Amino acid sequence: MLWAPDTCVCIVDYDVSDQTIISVIRRCPEHTLLSDGVLLVAVLDESRRKNGVFTRALAIVSTLTEEDYIWSYTINRILQVQVVGFNVSRRSQLQTAVDGAYGVGKVLVLA
Repeated sequence: MLWAPDTCVCIVDYDVSDQTIISVIRRCPEHTLLSDGVLLVAVLDESRRKNGVFTRALAIVSTLTEEDYIWSYTINRILQVQVVGFNVSRRSQLQTAVDGAYGVGKVLVLA
């Protein structure tokens, strides 16, 4: 299956049944030095992390939309998120949840 994650411009061809890579079609600058297998693990992790943080934000405020969720990855692949309408308390609650899920420093919840 060809897959282009929305977290970078890489394109990979991989077997979804066992999540093994067939080939890398295109590499983004951030992933250019990674081996094929490591690249696949990295882009899957980054995509799942972005989507998982949104799911955790929805658990705090169920009326959020994708437009309320602003995200980007730093050059070091740290996910930075801002959730429109989240006050200090909700940001803190989300930061605690994502630190527990992904490890401290993997996601930064911004004001």
